[in-house]
Amino acid sequence: MTRDHRRPAVGSVLSLILLVGALSLSSCSAQSSPKEEPTFFGPWAVEIQRAYQKASDPTIREILRDGEVSAAEMEEIRQKQISCLAQLGVEVYELNPDGSGSVRAPQAPGESVDVIQQRASDLQMQCDRETGWSDISYLYHEMMRNPDNRDTASLMAECLTRMGLVPDGYTGQDYMSDFSGDTFLPYLEHQETPDALKFRACDEDPVHAQP
Repeated sequence: MTRDHRRPAVGSVLSLILLVGALSLSSCSAQSSPKEEPTFFGPWAVEIQRAYQKASDPTIREILRDGEVSAAEMEEIRQKQISCLAQLGVEVYELNPDGSGSVRAPQAPGESVDVIQQRASDLQMQCDRETGWSDISYLYHEMMRNPDNRDTASLMAECLTRMGLVPDGYTGQDYMSDFSGDTFLPYLEHQETPDALKFRACDEDPVHAQP
């Protein structure tokens, strides 16, 4: 049997080497180059930019990249937060975008309520650092209830006036003063009264709530 000992043309081998090298470099560059940081616009641009820069999880950054938080994205992060808490032994009974909820942290017999509550707070903060829950839930909730990012106290003052709960001329400063005191306490203690329902409507959607 005879073998062909002819050597391939040097030019073709060199071209092949250069081509493979170029493809390798191109592939490496495409995989390692980070996405360009987006520019945000609109009333909530500053808050979104801050949350984007703070986020270390690529999932959070991808959610914020378009400058919005959808209901589906909100639910995705909510489930991540619940899962994280469950892994730490925290039972979650309720977890809402407005920050309200009900959880039960692990506890030992004889521990005080303060100790248990502090543990629950610490574990929630630990998960929050991993999931970005507080930033995402805050943006989702506030962008829904205040799309133009107006002063919240002024919005509440306008809504409470519209609802007939305060007199005409009531201002955002008045609201902050009442909020710091016990003025709104009856609405929180007796949540099913007509006035309490009006107050809650303003709190949930001060722009669109109607009597």
